[in-house]
Amino acid sequence: MRNKAIIAIALVMIGLFVFLLSCGDDDPVGPPPSESKHLFFIAPLTGNLIKVFSVENKQFIDSFYVDSISDTSSIYRMHVIGDDAFLAISTKENTYIFDLKCRKVTESFYGEWTVFSRDSRYYFSKNNNSRHWELRIYPEHTLIYDDVPTLMLPFFSNDSRYLAASDTYIDSSEFVTDQIIYDISTGVRTAIRKRLSDQNVNIFEKYPSSSYQKLFLGGNTLYTYYFAVTDFNSDSIRVIKYLSQDMASAIPVISPDGKYVYFSEQVMEAWSGIPDGKIYVYNAETEDSVAVIEYEGIRQPHSFVITYDNKYLIADPVNEFKDETNVCLIDALNFQVIGVYDFHDLPGCVTSKWAAHGGGNYRL
Repeated sequence: MRNKAIIAIALVMIGLFVFLLSCGDDDPVGPPPSESKHLFFIAPLTGNLIKVFSVENKQFIDSFYVDSISDTSSIYRMHVIGDDAFLAISTKENTYIFDLKCRKVTESFYGEWTVFSRDSRYYFSKNNNSRHWELRIYPEHTLIYDDVPTLMLPFFSNDSRYLAASDTYIDSSEFVTDQIIYDISTGVRTAIRKRLSDQNVNIFEKYPSSSYQKLFLGGNTLYTYYFAVTDFNSDSIRVIKYLSQDMASAIPVISPDGKYVYFSEQVMEAWSGIPDGKIYVYNAETEDSVAVIEYEGIRQPHSFVITYDNKYLIADPVNEFKDETNVCLIDALNFQVIGVYDFHDLPGCVTSKWAAHGGGNYRL
């Protein structure tokens, strides 16, 4: 009988050792149970404590520290890899792959301003050593493209087929922009200078649509600022909406199903800019206005993240004056604000699994 008890205790100890070894972490238990199918991961403007917001619970249900990142660092971008399995967390110069079950970093790699494609198959970043912008395959890290001279960071199309970037340079004493579209599936690169009424167009924030071979963009000519669209192979743009103020920019995002494009104006309040408090929604195919959403709880959005099923959108604040702690949750199908939730810190960036992510390249 005694031998059986010793054997039982030994088996329990072995099982516990294997468990701790496979998921060695200060918090091996993991997050509390939740019925949520829609989780948003939100990082602070400065720090390494990431919080998890559940749409179904309408509250923050979990949080964790990323020990590889210091509490004085800034997380630039996050991306969920797999079905809430791993989180790619990027500072300005490094990316850490964080296992959300075991709560530990399993891999890290160098690269400035890393942006992942929606399907997690590709990432784009600036090489710390060569100083070239590079497109690589994940997780192999194979280099497939490094000819992207760009000022503003590019965006992937939602189907991860196209990479859209802008090459801005001086020509005859004038700033001009070539719009670059790189087809990842074929390796074909096109660069076209865009114009509006014979004026060169500067293109900043952008979002490509594979379905309609369009690029929705925020841009300006010498005297006007606007939200516009251009066909991939065209040298002209079509203005959808002129922005209400000078020096404003438009941040677009296309819903994962490709049906709607959302955008909002960003202004510099320190330069007397006045946020208009609205998110504009357009039909991506017809380019017609669909709705106007009056966001709440923040002065103006820094970025938009739309869930994989097109149902929910979170807008985080620009935080020009470092004094806003709220995020705004929106019903993206019915175009209504669901609620405003206090992050209890300055929100830095937001992500969700298989999400469409627009804006958020630079902080004002």
